[in-house]
Amino acid sequence: MRKEMNNTSTILVLLLVCFSSFAQEVDEKEKEKALRLSTNLTWDGNKALSEDNFIAAEVDYRKAISKSPDNSAAPYNLGNAYYNNETYNEAFSRFKEAGETSTSKDDKHKAYHNMGNVFMKRKDYAKAVEAYKEALRNDPTDEETRYNLALAKELLKKDQDENKQNQDDKDKDKEDQDENKDQDKKDEGENEDKKDQGEDGDKGDEGDQD
Repeated sequence: MRKEMNNTSTILVLLLVCFSSFAQEVDEKEKEKALRLSTNLTWDGNKALSEDNFIAAEVDYRKAISKSPDNSAAPYNLGNAYYNNETYNEAFSRFKEAGETSTSKDDKHKAYHNMGNVFMKRKDYAKAVEAYKEALRNDPTDEETRYNLALAKELLKKDQDENKQNQDDKDKDKEDQDENKDQDKKDEGENEDKKDQGEDGDKGDEGDQD
């Protein structure tokens, strides 16, 4: 038989629900506040970068990233700053961070497109192909990404063909070396036979003289 909930229990449940809702509201407000602060710091970084002050921009972007994980613009912009500064390892990690934290398809597309660009700089064409594909999944209309994907595929094939040719050349060289070794052994054997025959002939001549 089901037990009826008494008034005290009802009040406690209501209080818990109210407290939970209040805590969620506070949490959301804190997140919004942190995001605003992070966005402001991103703007500061943009301004510093426009004034060719890379160090100040890097500091502002890093502060922005630490304030809010919801601000994907900060790691993306920092990634661009590193990329333009030819610090490709750092650029890649920031683009990756932006791609993973972003909820916008457009932002994800930009992040993965630039990750592809980093892989192209590294001449890692296989990974560049995958990055550009991911970028196109988020924005199939971008012609620049499509062009870069085609170029990455072409360079990957060229790379694979060259590696195959190099491997074939190595295999042929090894075969030639093995053949030369076999020929050398054969020649040594023939020389030994001739030597033995010569010694036997000398002994025969000595017997005739006696």
